[in-house]
Amino acid sequence: MRITCKKVLALLLSALLLLTLGAAFAVSAEEDEVTYIQGGLVAWYDGVDNEANGTHNNNATVWQNKVNPTEEWAIQLTPDADDHFTDEGFTVHDNRQFFPQTVLDVINGEAWTLEVSLGDFVGLGGSYHTFINCDNDNFSLFIRVSTGCLEFKYAGLTRDQRYELPDGVELIQNSIVTITYEPGGEMVTYVDGEEMDRRDVYNFMGADNLFFGHNKTDRNQDTTFKALRFYDRVLSEHEVAYNVSVANGTAEGPYEEPTEAPTEAPTEAPTEAPTEAPAQYTVSFEIEDPGNFYADPSPVTVTEGECVPEPVIDRLEDGSRFDAWYTTPERTADSKFDFSTPITGDLTLYAARIPTETETLPVTEAPTLPVTDAPTEAPETDPPLKEGCGSVIGLGAVALMAAPAVAFVCKKGKDE
Repeated sequence: MRITCKKVLALLLSALLLLTLGAAFAVSAEEDEVTYIQGGLVAWYDGVDNEANGTHNNNATVWQNKVNPTEEWAIQLTPDADDHFTDEGFTVHDNRQFFPQTVLDVINGEAWTLEVSLGDFVGLGGSYHTFINCDNDNFSLFIRVSTGCLEFKYAGLTRDQRYELPDGVELIQNSIVTITYEPGGEMVTYVDGEEMDRRDVYNFMGADNLFFGHNKTDRNQDTTFKALRFYDRVLSEHEVAYNVSVANGTAEGPYEEPTEAPTEAPTEAPTEAPTEAPAQYTVSFEIEDPGNFYADPSPVTVTEGECVPEPVIDRLEDGSRFDAWYTTPERTADSKFDFSTPITGDLTLYAARIPTETETLPVTEAPTLPVTDAPTEAPETDPPLKEGCGSVIGLGAVALMAAPAVAFVCKKGKDE
């Protein structure tokens, strides 16, 4: 069969296209994979994949790290009839299972996060139910039987320096306990993604020979460890909550950093054009007789649109009264100023006064009339008496003139 160059080229192009599409689908599938937060994850011990290759062996004596499946990260187990793997995880009863030195180095480091996923729990010890501990007791996650509280003892601090979470059995039953720790920062404890305690911490852990489970009968329990995850950094509260959703099968997709609502830049108020200062005007006061006024008002500066205050003049030196202010020197009635009038320009006001009654006013002399000579002879007859006060006066005068004559006649009669 003869194959042309064009056919060979077409086959090669088809194969290349298929490879490209396959790689793209693989990358897309990897990006869409729902899994735990990977950043900083240094150890992941999965209770249903203890060989870290998709295979689970209930008789395994090694619990492999899924992130670093090497011997230095593997947990060397000492299983027996009571401490062993099940289909859900590793069940502890009365034995200690030690973590490798690599995990201890993380716990004693500058920052870390521990996630412990626990299954069914049955308390056995009469004093404590210890989940994770170390020989020097600088790291201990446990329930105190006498109080029922979940406690975390860290960095050698005494009991009064630690927190106690009540209802510890209910808290850890089929739950995920998360502890984030950063010396010089904070330690935060979560249960199923819910923050239970937050406090400042200052010391490094200083733990030695870290293990889970306990071999002492006053501290043991039947507990299934479904998973253990160690990070060499502090997870945020959002990351903690996401890992819980992955474990519970409720995660809706790959983890995405929460987007904060964009903060809008503050809107600046529109810049208003600077307003010009209102005009200022001068109001002057003129008086007709400066020496006769107690007060000689000075000019006043007034803002446009405002009113000028009226000067106070109580009385004048000569006792005359002040009249009013006028806008014209003639002081006519129609120019009398009203002090409630807004000022719109420079202005001069003229004072007026009311003179006193004794004040000398200008007098005009009456014209001189011509004088005629009086008649030499008296009139033949007296003018008739006028009625009223004039007639009475005339009669009185006549009576006074006749009185001596009457007296003389009366005296002569007596002598005869």
